[in-house]
Amino acid sequence: MHFAEPEKAKKDLQAFADTNDHRLFKLLNACANPESDLRTIIKAKVRSFVLLREPRPDRRTSWHDELSSPTRISSIASMF
Repeated sequence: MHFAEPEKAKKDLQAFADTNDHRLFKLLNACANPESDLRTIIKAKVRSFVLLREPRPDRRTSWHDELSSPTRISSIASMF
């Protein structure tokens, strides 16, 4: 993948990795897997956005609140 600002993207992706949510990792894997069909990719993309917006089970904040920068969300969203 190529990002307009590689250092910023690296920081944003590290924040994503630090969330340590295996559901999101699995969805990202489904999107990146060359053997995934279009339906699987679309469902994984939609589900990932839902998970990013819903409250985390261990806190009252959502992933979206924790990864609050709009550019950070867009960097992560561009992976899906």
